[in-house]
Order: sequence, then structure tokens, then C-alpha cells
Amino acid sequence: GGRIDWPLDEMHEQVRDQVREFGVNEVLPHAERIHRNDEIVPEAFISSMGKLGFFGLSVPEAYGGVEMGNLAMILTTEELSRASLAAAGSLITRPEILAKALLGGGTEEQKAAWLPRIASGEIMVGVAVTEPDIGSDVASVKCRAERADVDGQKGWVINGPKSWCTFAGRADILALLASGAGYTILVTLMCSATGMAVGLAIAILHRLGSRPVSACLAVFTYVFRGIPVLVLLFIVFFGLPGIGIGVPPLVSMMLSLGLIAGAYLGEVFRGALDSVDGGEIVAAEAMGMGRMQAVFYIELLQMLRFSVPGMVNEFTTVLKYSPFAYTVGIPEVMKQAMALSAATLRGVEIYLAVGLVYFAIYKVLVTFVWALEKRYRVPGLTEH
Repeated sequence: GGRIDWPLDEMHEQVRDQVREFGVNEVLPHAERIHRNDEIVPEAFISSMGKLGFFGLSVPEAYGGVEMGNLAMILTTEELSRASLAAAGSLITRPEILAKALLGGGTEEQKAAWLPRIASGEIMVGVAVTEPDIGSDVASVKCRAERADVDGQKGWVINGPKSWCTFAGRADILALLASGAGYTILVTLMCSATGMAVGLAIAILHRLGSRPVSACLAVFTYVFRGIPVLVLLFIVFFGLPGIGIGVPPLVSMMLSLGLIAGAYLGEVFRGALDSVDGGEIVAAEAMGMGRMQAVFYIELLQMLRFSVPGMVNEFTTVLKYSPFAYTVGIPEVMKQAMALSAATLRGVEIYLAVGLVYFAIYKVLVTFVWALEKRYRVPGLTEH
């Protein structure tokens, strides 16, 4: 136990010293009075912090910020909080949240309009995250944002509860956290696509590869078919960061559920390849086709037709495992249902509705796959 003093480079030492000096000289003398009298944050604090660049620590220079990185932001927040968390330290986190949201998903027009004003302190940011019965668990938010036409213009309709908006009394702009629909479908499609790619690669390499390659693929298939999805997901999402490899939630799902699905689909595709008449391969080679051409133009296309039932089965399995996404923070249907059930105590109705949602997704998926199969069915083959 005990305190650990991490070494800082010269730039971060200067940041810490400058912010500490500001906190001691400008904030600390007023902190007790502000707290005891429940005063609002003095405008002098905001103005001075804006001039010193405290609000632009995550904003690129092209947008009027200083972009010094997360460590500089942490040091600034720490030193200001040492003087007063409410009157100074907490002022940094809110523009930080909105700036990173804009940089990560905003349009160029939005970035140009808002980031310079956030960095300078011209506008102050409030945030609305906390919800009843959920608190600040960002993966469980029930408030939803849905695209809609608002007064004849493309926009968003916000629908859902919030307990409060931090700094709302002074803020000029509000950053509201809401969840969008479709996470379950997104997880299912991305993991299914990963499984398809991996399964096809396994089948083709088995067909074209040497004996050592086939042996390695057999080991891969054996291992990944034997590992539970949740165990592999935890290894990827929670284990890899321990060795310095951070993996986003959706990618973690693709590397766990997607690879396991790929191991199963690889066997489905291998069996389908073995069903292709060997005489067709001989005929293709007699016509001058190379081995690679025969695989891609003769075997692969027939394999996909033969594999449709197995693919539908595996895609259904992926859909059923998609609720594991909530364990890594993806707010898919099951996560939302759990939060709603805890808030309303109406679990039967809620989970029954979730079951119907999953069935609807399954039905759409199956209908789409069978439509493709029918479209490319060879005339004369057995009908379904």
C-alpha cells in the first residue's frame, strides 16, 4: 500500500505547477465561503481558467485548444480539486466530455461551431447522465435518442428520464447521454460477418493448404469450439488490457463470439465442400482451370448453397449469445430490459417483450437468408 509518485516529464511538471499555483492563489481563498454560502461558481474563475487554456486540454489546436492529452487533463483536475472540487475541479470534466464526444462523432460543422467556444470558456457545458434507479451507469441509460423530423428538419427526439443536469443553471450547452436503438442487431451482424469471414478462411485454407496448415486450423477449430463465449469475451475485454492491449467493446464481441462462430462455420463449410461432386473438379481441370480457379468458381459457390441450413443455425446461435454484450458495456436489448425491470418490477412483461424482439430479429434474418438461397437456387435441385 501507500502512495505512488509517478515521474512526470518537464511539460507535465509545468502543467501541474501552473494549475497548483492558480488553485492556491485564486480558488482556495474563496472556497470555504462558496461552499458555506452555497454560491455559484464565480465568473472570474471561469474567465481566468479559459484564458489559461484549462478548458481546451482535449481540443486540437486547429479548433482553438491546446490538446495536451489525458494526463494533463487529469493533473489539471486534480490540482483544481485540491483547492475546491465544486468551485473549480469539476469545471474541467464537463467540457472534456463534450469535446471528446464531438471529436469522436461530431460533424466538421459541429466541431467548428462548438469546440473553439468550449476551449476558450466562452460557453460552459452541463451534462445529463444520471437517471432514476440507475445512477451514472452509462451502459444502462434508458433515455433514448431517435432520428426524426422536427419542425420540418432532420433531428433527434429525446425520450426518457434524467435525475438532474449537472451545472445546468450556468451552462450554455447541455451534453445529454442517450442510447440509440439497434445495438443488438449491430452486434449480431458484426459477429456473424466475422464468423463468416473466419469460417470461409478455414474452409478454403483446408482445401488449398498443406498438411501443417490443416493441422493448425484443426487446433484452432478444436480450441475455439471448446471455449465458452463468456470466458473468451472476458479474456479479450478484461484480460488483454492487463498486458497493454485495450480492445473496444464491439471488437471484443467480434473477437470472441465472432471467432467461435467462425470455428463452427468452418466445419459447416468443410462438410459442404466435401459434398461437391469430384467429377466437376476433374472436368474443370480438364478444361484448363487451375486449382485456385476450381475452388473459387466451382466448389465455393456450390458450398455456399449447401451450407445455408448450417449458416442459418449458426447465425441464430450468434443472436442468442448477443446478450453477453451487456457485460462489456454495450447497451443492447437485454441490458435495457434488466435496467427497466429493476426500475418497474415488471419483469414478466418486460422479458416477454424482449423475447418477442429477439424472435422478430430472428425471423427477419432467416427470411433474408432463405430469400437469397431461393434467388440463387439451381433449377432442378430439391425444393424446401
